[in-house]
Amino acid sequence: MPPTPTPDMRLYLLTGLGMCSLAALHLTGALHSRYLDRRGTPMLPVYVGVSAAVTVAGLLLLGPGVLWGSAPTPPALWRLASSVPVGAGVALVGAAGDALVLRLVHGGRAGVRRRPACAATARPREADGTWRPSVRDRRLPTGPTWTLAAAVVEETVFRGVWYDVATRADALPLRLAALALGVVAFALAHLFFGWGQVLAKLPLSVAATAAVALTGTVLAPVVGHLLFNLRAWHRNRPAPGTRGVAAS
Repeated sequence: MPPTPTPDMRLYLLTGLGMCSLAALHLTGALHSRYLDRRGTPMLPVYVGVSAAVTVAGLLLLGPGVLWGSAPTPPALWRLASSVPVGAGVALVGAAGDALVLRLVHGGRAGVRRRPACAATARPREADGTWRPSVRDRRLPTGPTWTLAAAVVEETVFRGVWYDVATRADALPLRLAALALGVVAFALAHLFFGWGQVLAKLPLSVAATAAVALTGTVLAPVVGHLLFNLRAWHRNRPAPGTRGVAAS
């Protein structure tokens, strides 16, 4: 018997929401390159805006449980009390894993900045792979505001909206596969900075996913990602009087 389309429109909306969650970076790139790049608009604020729109759509379709969880998750007091220490643990695991992966990828030079994968106009400065930012690269905001905003919306999308969509699957293997897809999609959102950064963000993604599973709320991953990005910005911020790019 051939399959028949489901009459439940909410299922189609849920599918579209999940696809938008995983494709937030792709949507950002298309929107930015087609309409906003010519106006000099940096890409990071566009990414924050697209991710925020996906979060709002998730809240409208799925309700506040996307961010806060519902029964049988831990009680509200536990979620609040655990957010900071669990978030700090996420940041520590993410930072340690990030440094280890970059050290392995870059042959012991974890702090070396690599040429972004999308920066075709950048010119290598040294034989070891360091790079000189192009004019386009310098358009990326180097202050902490957008970096921290990106941390919040990435967590509301990947550990909020997508996590909720993934855990709605009936079969456990499907749930695990969907969660793994979200982990990888988050890492791929850092492809601008090269494949090394993609691999380096996997520990943070796994830790943040485990945190939301443990606490039942996106607060802990948000705290952890904020601390992680703040540390990354502090370590990579340009020297006074210069301009550069802070990878997060």
